Amino acid sequence: MIAAWLRRGRALGAALWPIGLYLVAYDLAGRIPNHWRPAIHGDILARWDQWLGAGTLPHQYLSRSTSLPLDIAAAIPYTLHFVAPILFVWWLWRRGTVAVRAFAWSFLLANLGALLTQLCFPTAPPWFFERHSPIPPTYGILGDAAGLSRIDQWLGIDYFNHLYAMSRVVFGAFPSMHGAWPILMALHAQHYSNWLAGWILIYTGWMWWAAMYLHHHFLVDLLCGVLYVGLAYLAVRRWAWPYARFIITHVNTDGPRGEAIRH
Repeated sequence: MIAAWLRRGRALGAALWPIGLYLVAYDLAGRIPNHWRPAIHGDILARWDQWLGAGTLPHQYLSRSTSLPLDIAAAIPYTLHFVAPILFVWWLWRRGTVAVRAFAWSFLLANLGALLTQLCFPTAPPWFFERHSPIPPTYGILGDAAGLSRIDQWLGIDYFNHLYAMSRVVFGAFPSMHGAWPILMALHAQHYSNWLAGWILIYTGWMWWAAMYLHHHFLVDLLCGVLYVGLAYLAVRRWAWPYARFIITHVNTDGPRGEAIRH
């Protein structure tokens, strides 16, 4: 029994290493010397969003009225941002290692692509645009919790302020992975449960609203994040899934049980 669980644990670790690789890349991104980095675009996203909103900035419209209940409602999906993928991987793991591998590889591709974009095309988030524009952004500025700082003030703690001050990529608003991770989870969940995929999409809408209400992202950030995870998902499905189906058909899986992938 113990040997079986150890074998499954090793298989899970082997399946998840692409996610670990991304986390290492993200950490290293914060160590790039500032003089190697390109100039930061201070208001380009705001101009794009103003065009999308027909003259109105969506984040300003959604945050025109703030309150403690709304702040709490927005803080919940942000608090779940790192928890939700862990729970989802556990759920996928119960369907077998192939499912986890497919998610891990698409996660790596989407997030590496986003990270490279953020490093080569650094952009200011809404909180900087609202507080400091037209002052040009510089790399010496620390990350800001924006609307989440109101939760810290209400609780009398410094959790969100401290968390965002440690951000490795402060000017990485575009594209938004906050809004894209749930989309990626829904794309993979649909092969096993339309019910779960539907609930994840509801959570996605919640996250998108929170990202703009809290002044963390522009609408264009969220829309382009979908493009990154969509392309990564299609890339994995195109070359990885035929191999996965061969494994499922011809080799015993080393997950908790065999997989039943719906196409």
